[in-house]
Order: sequence, then structure tokens, then C-alpha cells
Amino acid sequence: MTYMARPMQRSYDMHIFIAAILAVLVLGTGAAHADTYLSLGVGSEAVLGGELENEFHTDQVSTGRIAVGHRQAGFAVEAVGFGTGLRMSEDSLSESSARSISIGVDVKYHIGILAGLEGYGRAGLHKSWLSSDDESFTGGDFDGSGHIFGLGLDYVFPVPVVAATVWLDYSHQTMTLQDAFARTMNGTVDMITVGMSIGI
Repeated sequence: MTYMARPMQRSYDMHIFIAAILAVLVLGTGAAHADTYLSLGVGSEAVLGGELENEFHTDQVSTGRIAVGHRQAGFAVEAVGFGTGLRMSEDSLSESSARSISIGVDVKYHIGILAGLEGYGRAGLHKSWLSSDDESFTGGDFDGSGHIFGLGLDYVFPVPVVAATVWLDYSHQTMTLQDAFARTMNGTVDMITVGMSIGI
């Protein structure tokens, strides 16, 4: 396993500070009607890039996404958690031997297309962890920060008690991770997920 020993280029504390400012700005704008919602989604076989691709694969492994969001007019802010299982080699298809998990804040902007159908763009900052119980993973656990960009479609339809939305989402995540010895692992994760959001 090859690592590039260099210091982290971004401070996660600064990421949180910037994300908090964005959240305040977005929540302070928009129409008077606001919606809070819970969102759950699943996908399969994320596409890895960079050093992550050199060490892992995602054959027969699913991805997941959970978010709590607040929307006003076309803007929304989401507190999100998402991740994917990882496998160490082509010979270890029986179970996931590692995992990549991220939490953070996303900002979204929706554009109406047809009645009930919307497109959206999404960007966010995240804290990420990469860990494994497999003894062959000699790098140990990694953590760090990253950012994400995404595009999607959602369809909003009325339900007698709550508002519900079904959605299709593509995201591209870039992360820089370090272990306890300051060894750095860079990589990207591309995910397609489908899911539903329910008003709360």
C-alpha cells in the first residue's frame, strides 16, 4: 500500500464553520412556508477512484444515505450520513472487509421541470472515516475531510397525512484521509442512490 506523506490541506473545523454560515444564510431566505423532512436512500456498487480504487473494490456491496433536511422555496439544507461497504480483494466476496462512512452538511437548490417533477444540484462538506476489521489492511483506520457535489431528480406527490418525495441522486465525493502516522490516502467515491423523503 502506497501513501503520500503530506499534511492535511484543509481544516475540518473550518469546514464546519463555513457549513454553519451557509446553513444560516439559506434558512434565512426563501418563502414563508418551510418543510422539514427525513430522507432515506439505497444504491449499489459505488465507483472508486484515486488511491481508494487501488486498495478496494465494491463488487456486490450496497451504499446507503440518510438525511434530515429543511427546505424553504427552492433551497434546502440537509444534515447527512452516507457510506459504502468496501472489499479488500477480488477473492473476498463473502463479506465486506472495510467501510467508508461520512457525515456532514449539504446545501441543495431545486428547479421545477414539470408538475411535481424537479431537478436539483447539491454541494456539501463532510467528515469521513475509513476503517476495517481485516488484519490484511495494514494501514489502520483513516479519517479526514472532503466535499461532495451531486445532481438529482425528485418527484413530489401528495399523501393524505404527510408530504412525500421520491428521488434519484448522483453524487461525486472527494476525500483526503490520514491515519495515526500522518500517512495520507486520497480518493473519490461516485454513488447513485434512490430513495424517499417524508415530511416530519
